[in-house]
Amino acid sequence: MLEEIYTKKMRGAVCMAIAVLVIVVVVLFFKNVGSKGVDENLLRLDQDWSITFRDTNFVVPSVTNFKVFKDLRRGDSIVYTKKLDSSVPPSSILRFRTYHSSVRVMLGKKVLYEYGGDLFQQDLMVGNGFHYVHLPSNLKGKKLRITVVVSEKSTNHPCSAFEIIDPTKPFDYFARHSFSLGVGLFLSLLGLLAVFSGILAMTYSRSFLRLVLIGVLAFLLGTWTLCYMKVMQVFSMDYAFNTKMEYVVLYLMPIPIEMLLLSMRRGKIAVWKWYGLVCMFFGNILFFVMSSILHLTNVLHYTECLGFFHIYVFVGFLYLIFSGTLYDRRAGLPEKIFTISIAVFGFFAVLDMIRYNIQQIYAFDALFFSSTWLPLGSLLFIILLIVSFFVYLYDMIMDRTEKEVLKQMAFRDSLTGLYNRAKCEQVFEVLNKGTGDYAIVSVDMNGLKKVNDTFGHAEGDNFICAFAEVFKIAFCGVGTTIRMGGDEFVAIVRAEHMEDLQRALTCMERLEKEYSANLPVEMDASYGYAVHRVADDAKAMDIYRMADAKMYAMKVSCHKLRSL
Repeated sequence: MLEEIYTKKMRGAVCMAIAVLVIVVVVLFFKNVGSKGVDENLLRLDQDWSITFRDTNFVVPSVTNFKVFKDLRRGDSIVYTKKLDSSVPPSSILRFRTYHSSVRVMLGKKVLYEYGGDLFQQDLMVGNGFHYVHLPSNLKGKKLRITVVVSEKSTNHPCSAFEIIDPTKPFDYFARHSFSLGVGLFLSLLGLLAVFSGILAMTYSRSFLRLVLIGVLAFLLGTWTLCYMKVMQVFSMDYAFNTKMEYVVLYLMPIPIEMLLLSMRRGKIAVWKWYGLVCMFFGNILFFVMSSILHLTNVLHYTECLGFFHIYVFVGFLYLIFSGTLYDRRAGLPEKIFTISIAVFGFFAVLDMIRYNIQQIYAFDALFFSSTWLPLGSLLFIILLIVSFFVYLYDMIMDRTEKEVLKQMAFRDSLTGLYNRAKCEQVFEVLNKGTGDYAIVSVDMNGLKKVNDTFGHAEGDNFICAFAEVFKIAFCGVGTTIRMGGDEFVAIVRAEHMEDLQRALTCMERLEKEYSANLPVEMDASYGYAVHRVADDAKAMDIYRMADAKMYAMKVSCHKLRSL
């Protein structure tokens, strides 16, 4: 018992060590890759801006530290104006991020860039993302005017800091966030691989549904990370579509987690806890359906439902912790690793919700608040889930192997290794249901009692084993060999091998003589066989009795010959 507990703890420690090693390798790899694309000469246009809001002008020393307007409403416009000087390199790129706002950039009286105005007029989601505005060569003394129009009621922070980047380093942002982007790509590809592998493996066992769910979850987490970090802009500048995808994936994310919990806790927790999980599952589906309907009908956009989603996730996480649904001391190692993974991901998710809301309310533009912490939590979560699944798979294979071994032992004779009486009865049942021809051979050893009485039962067991080997060799490829018990043996020959029956019996007689040279008593056996034809109504047991009768007839005949 102690050895088993020690083995489980060691296995858990090894799994955790592998998970940590994978995470460290991923972090170091993407950190090294990302450092190569950073623009070291990045310039933040943070100071000396004039801001106009509702016909009121504000001259602010720092845009980053400027307090956000708390009473922003849909349609409010904020105008940022700055006179450019020689510090801004010519032919550079202006980069900034907007949150659910349309934008217009003007240099003097010339419009350099516009986005989202048409979507705002149609009351559609404008989306959020990074804008890249190519500045002309002649900049000194000109006024840069950026007009941001709020498109959603829930927006508190419509625009981030303004930065000037080198045109030769357009992927500076992605390089600075290489870890998050790498995690997103890694999880997306891993998720697709796990889904396809799991679907194929489900043809073997339904247990691989867990791998499919882990794959779906990994893909959703990876896709959300790529959307949130705006990697999708590499493929599409449709900010509205990218933002919709971000929210759809986010709102779908808890569903595979809940399905995993339902599959792993089924029959292992109290009924009320089980129904609590069921309510969480259907509640999430209902929330997703309702938010999608509200979004499509332009009643409430996805972003305005985010607060309800945060409340749902927070309440659900508290339920899992305090109801005891998430943890059970009696649970196996896979369930315990799964519990740890949920706790880790829940911690990062709650932390990120707090970060997001602080950043939205107070408009902190520091990297600590503007970057999501979920990629690291997601990576830990998925790796632990995969470790949990492989431990579960290992336990399942070992359990099935053990059951198969025990099953084989139940049908094997412990002394000779041949099938036993229980297997014979099982084969008889199969024969009774079939329609083919077959033959049953009944064999009885001669002289076993003499060996036991003269040389002892140990030598008698060796005598039985020697004949069992002869019997098995003779009927190899011809019929199923069975030891009924004591000195009684049976061979069952199917229709396709009926022609080889006599050859097998002849071979058995020849081998008996060869093996007798190493035995204290000459090996000899009486036998008889009976054949079942398709037209016969006799059962397998009837055929066996007929063969047994012939065997005894041969035994009596041999006994008479010896007595003469």
